[in-house]
Amino acid sequence: MSHWPRDCVCLYVFVLSTNIMFLNPMLWLPLAVLSCYLIASIVSAQQPNIIVAVIDDMGYNERSSRDPRYRTPTMDDLASQSVRLNYLYTQPSCTMSRAALLTGRMPHTMGIENVFDKFDNRYGRLMGKYDTEVLAQRAISIIKAHKKSGTTQPFFIYLAFKAIHTPISVREFVVLHCSFIHCSLHFNTSQQVPAYLSDRCSHISDPLIRDRCGTMAGVDDALKNITKTLEGQGYTKKPLMLMVMSDNGGSSPNGCEILICVNSASNWPLRGKKATPFEGGTRVPAFMYSFGLLPDSPRDYNGLIHITDIPLTLISMARNSNTPVVVPDVDGKDQWQAIKQNGPSQRDRMVYQMWDDEAGVRKGKYKLVYHTSGPCSGWYNPLPGVNTALPEDVPDCGGFMLFDLEQDPYEINDLSKDPDYADEMNDVMEYFNMEKARKYLFRYPL
Repeated sequence: MSHWPRDCVCLYVFVLSTNIMFLNPMLWLPLAVLSCYLIASIVSAQQPNIIVAVIDDMGYNERSSRDPRYRTPTMDDLASQSVRLNYLYTQPSCTMSRAALLTGRMPHTMGIENVFDKFDNRYGRLMGKYDTEVLAQRAISIIKAHKKSGTTQPFFIYLAFKAIHTPISVREFVVLHCSFIHCSLHFNTSQQVPAYLSDRCSHISDPLIRDRCGTMAGVDDALKNITKTLEGQGYTKKPLMLMVMSDNGGSSPNGCEILICVNSASNWPLRGKKATPFEGGTRVPAFMYSFGLLPDSPRDYNGLIHITDIPLTLISMARNSNTPVVVPDVDGKDQWQAIKQNGPSQRDRMVYQMWDDEAGVRKGKYKLVYHTSGPCSGWYNPLPGVNTALPEDVPDCGGFMLFDLEQDPYEINDLSKDPDYADEMNDVMEYFNMEKARKYLFRYPL
C-alpha cells in the first residue's frame, strides 16, 4: 500500500449483493476508496465496525410497528433501541439510489438515471438457496473470520439485500412476464417464498401481500442472525454501527415499475411510489443501531438527510473527529455531528430526481415536482388493517407543482398557481434550473 498516505488505515471492505449493477466496479469502488483514504490518523481500538444493510424496495409502511400484519420483530426491536432517521431521503429507484450511496454524488451528475447497462459476464450460479439467507450467512462468516483473525482493523460490510424487490416468487415472475416471453416451460411455478416464511403470514388473504410479508420476515430473520452473531463474537462490547434502510419506496398497487405492475407494497400515508419523486418514492425507513457511538439512543432524529450524505457521515463517525469531512466534487454532507448531537441538519436542499419528463427538488420546506408523461402517481388508500384515513381528493398533476412539506407532508395541496407563493415558487425554480444544468448525459464520469 505504498501509494496511500502513511497514516491511512484501510477498512476491510465487503460488498455483499446480488444486484446486477455491482458487476460494474465503477459504482462500488468509490466507496472503498473513500473509506480507505479518509479514515486516517485517528485509528485506535475504539474505531467502529460498520454494517450498512439496504433492503430493496421496502415501503414506508412495511414493518410490524406500522402495519401489524407484518412480522418484523427484530427490526422493530432494533429500531426501538436506535436513532431513527425519520427524514432520510433516497433516489426513487434502485440503481440511482445505490449509485448515490456508493459515490456520495447525485446520480443526474453522473449520467446514472436508468436501470443498468448491458453486461457481458455473470458471476456465481444457481444454488437452490434463498438469496436473503445466502447473503446473511456470508455476512456472518465474514464477522466470524474477522474475529478469528485477531486483527485490530475494523470491518465495513455493505449488505445489499435483493429482497423485497419484485418478482418475489417464481409464480409472480411467470404471471408478469411469461405471457410475452414464453418462459412458462422453464420455471417450476410451485417454487415460492419458502413456506417457513410465508406461513408466518397465513393470516393475510391476498397472495402478493402474503408473499411480501413473508419476504420481509426473511430479511428480519437475517438481521436477527447477524445481530446474534455480533453479540456472540463480542462485537457489541466495542464501537459498532449497524445502519438499516430501504433504497427507495415500494411500488404501490396499480402502479407500474418497468414491466412489473402488480405489487402490494405500502408507502402510506405518503403520496406516491417507487420511480416517482413524491415522498412515497423517496422517504424511507432508516435507523442507526449502535454501541458506544450514540449514547443517548433511543431517540428520533428529524433533520433532513439525503442518501448521498451517508458515506461522509460514516467516515466522519469512524474518524471520531469534530472536523467535518469535506470531499471535492461530492454532493453529500457530513451529518455525523448533527445526528450525534441531535442538532440541525447540514442540508437544506436536495434533488429527488432529474429525469426529462419527471423531476423533483427541495429547498427549505418547499418542494417542486415536475411531471409531464403518463398517469401521475396519486395518493393511495391505506391497505386493509390500517384504520386511519386522509383526504382522497388529490388533484392530478401536470407540469410543475409546489408543496409546503412542513404544512402538507402528504403533498395534497399544490401551491404552484397561488400568487401568494410566487416568490417561493421562483426561488425553488431557480434551484431546479441550476441542478438541471448539472445533468451529465453520459455514463460514469468518475
